[in-house]
Amino acid sequence: MYIRFILMKISVFILSTFFSAFVFSQKFAVIENKGDNAKHFNYNDPNSFVGVLMNNLVLIPEMIASNQFQGAYDEYSLESLSISKESMLTFERADHFSIYIPSFEQSILLTKTNQSLDVFLDSLKPNLDYEELFLVDKNILQMYWDKSNIGSYLFKYQTYYFDIRNITTFLLEEKEKEIWIHFIKQNSNGKNFISLSLKQDQLKETSCFNFWEFLTEEESKEFISTYKSEAFGQLNTKEFNLWSKGINPLFYMMNEEIQFNEKSCWNTPEIIKLKDVVQSPFSLKNIESEKIQKTMKTQELGTVIRLQRFDFGDEVTMYREEGSCKDFLKRIESEVDIELLFIYHPDLEKLWDETKIGDEVRKSKESLIVWKEIPNAKTAISYTTDTKSRSKLAKNVNSAVIYQDENYQKIAYLDYNKEDQSQQFPLTNSILDKIEVDLTNISNWNSIIYTKTMSTSYSEIQKSLNLINNSTDLY
Repeated sequence: MYIRFILMKISVFILSTFFSAFVFSQKFAVIENKGDNAKHFNYNDPNSFVGVLMNNLVLIPEMIASNQFQGAYDEYSLESLSISKESMLTFERADHFSIYIPSFEQSILLTKTNQSLDVFLDSLKPNLDYEELFLVDKNILQMYWDKSNIGSYLFKYQTYYFDIRNITTFLLEEKEKEIWIHFIKQNSNGKNFISLSLKQDQLKETSCFNFWEFLTEEESKEFISTYKSEAFGQLNTKEFNLWSKGINPLFYMMNEEIQFNEKSCWNTPEIIKLKDVVQSPFSLKNIESEKIQKTMKTQELGTVIRLQRFDFGDEVTMYREEGSCKDFLKRIESEVDIELLFIYHPDLEKLWDETKIGDEVRKSKESLIVWKEIPNAKTAISYTTDTKSRSKLAKNVNSAVIYQDENYQKIAYLDYNKEDQSQQFPLTNSILDKIEVDLTNISNWNSIIYTKTMSTSYSEIQKSLNLINNSTDLY
C-alpha cells in the first residue's frame, strides 16, 4: 500500500512538472497601439504595418489558404464567440462538388447544365447511384448551382471571415517550429478578439508585398515628362503603324482603367473570391474630369481576325465567303475552337455580314489612349524588396501611378507597369531605376515580425488583453 502511495505521488509530481513546463514554455510578445508603436497602426500611412496589409489585401486569403485555413473563422466559430459577420471581411473558398457513385466505387464531379436545378435532379431520380446527392440540403445545393457556370463543374462554397481594420494589438506567438502573428481588434461589446492569424515566414516574403513611395515634385516632373515624350514617340514606330492598319493586334499603349500589380506568392489551388477589396492608397473610381485632356488614336482598319487551327498548328486569316457565317463555321468546326472564337469575337456574325465577299473579316476599329494631360499631377511608385535579410535591403520598383489630390483623396489617372512597358519606354524605366526609396519602411516592417518573444502563459495574455478567445486557434 505504501509503495502504491509513493508511485501515485511520483506520477502526480511528473504530471505537474510536465504541465508547468508546458505552460511556461509558451512564448509571446505584445505590441500595442501606443507611443512609438502607434506608427505601425496608422492606416493613413500606406507603408505602416497595417497600411501595407490593407493595400495588399488580396494576398491575405492566399496566406490563410496556404495555412489550411487556420487563422480565419468559419461561420460556426465566429458565431460561437458572438462576433458579428458584418464587422468582418470575407472571402470564399470553392472546391469541386463531388458525390460517391456505388457502381463506380469512386466519386465523380457534376457538371452544371442549362437546365434548372429541379429539372436536373428530376432526371437523376430514377438512378439509385445518385442517392447521396438527394441527401444534400436543397437550399445549399441551389446556391452551388446558381454560382457555377453552365458547362463547368459544380462547386461548393465555404465562407471565411477575418479582419485587419481597426487593429489595436499585434500578438506574436512562438510555437515549437514556427511563429504566428495574431491581429487583435475590439468588437461592439468592448471585448478584444483575434481577427486574423498569419505565419511569420509568410510576412518575411516582402517580395510579395507592394510598398509605396511618393516622389518629390522634381522627381515627379522628370518621370512624367519622360513618360509623355516616349508615349508620343510610339506613334512613329513600326508597331504602331502595323496596329493602325489592322495587321498587328498586339500594340500596347496604356490602359483606360487603372490596374495595380497583383501577384500570387502561395500555392493555393482553391478559387478565392475576396469581398470589399482594397488594393492601394488611391481611389479606383477613375473619375474623368473636364480638366483631363486625352490624346486618342483610332485604327485606320480594324484588326484582321485570324483562326488558330489545331491540326496544322498555325493561324490563318478569316476571309468572307458566300453564304452565312454559321455555314462557314460549320465547315471548319473540326479545325478551330468555335466556342473560343466567339469568346474573343462575340459580334462575329455581324462582322461577317458587314464584310464584302473575298475581303478579310476584321474586328471593329479600336482606339487607344496616347496620353492624359493631368494638371497638378503627382507620381507615386510601387516597389517590393527581394531579400529576407534584415541587414541587406534592396528595392525593386515595379510600377508607377500618376494622380491628383482631390478632396482629401488621391485620384489615380494613369498607371505605368515597368515590366509590361520595358521595351517601349526604356528612358522611363531608367528614371524609376535611379529613384531612391525610403527603406525605413522595410525596417519598420521587420521590427514587428522579428520582435522577440518571452515566456508567459496564454491565460496571462488572455487576461491582460481582455481576449474572448480561449486559445489562439480560430478554426
